[in-house]
Amino acid sequence: TLTDRSEGKDMQMLAVSAAPISGLTVKGDIAEVSGEGGIAAEVEDGISANLGAKYTIGQLSIGYTEGGYQPATGAAANDRTITYENKYIGAQFDVNDALSVSYNKDESTRSTRNAITAGATTSTATDVPMELTSLQLAYTVGGATIGIADVEVDNSDYTQGKTETQTIVSLGISF
Repeated sequence: TLTDRSEGKDMQMLAVSAAPISGLTVKGDIAEVSGEGGIAAEVEDGISANLGAKYTIGQLSIGYTEGGYQPATGAAANDRTITYENKYIGAQFDVNDALSVSYNKDESTRSTRNAITAGATTSTATDVPMELTSLQLAYTVGGATIGIADVEVDNSDYTQGKTETQTIVSLGISF
């Protein structure tokens, strides 16, 4: 349990991890947050849950995670619900002890469900998918790691048609 009483925030989380066979790791977590965003009169707490697995064989690692998140809602927002469904897949290949190449594809869908309007029998929902793909290269020599990543995001910030691209060069030094 994490608590920040000065802002009225409280979080409880449960995480589990298992390695049932050599090279395979399975992890899961669930968390509940109250007082999220300083909402004084929350109707529902924020909640998230994730389940994933990673398998490594030799120089190749492949991972997959699925999860979701629903932020806390206050009394003023009880007429709509926003949820996020997330899927992450990645692969990494270690060319040698110094050089690795990896690829990730992340998909997140924000779903906004509105209240049932007068005279209607169902509510309406708007789904906006956001997709991020990245290719990374990392080279380690001594205590330094030089990295380069090419990232592209479609429907960035959950805005239809908004595309962003970045190339990131990084240097990390260990002492």
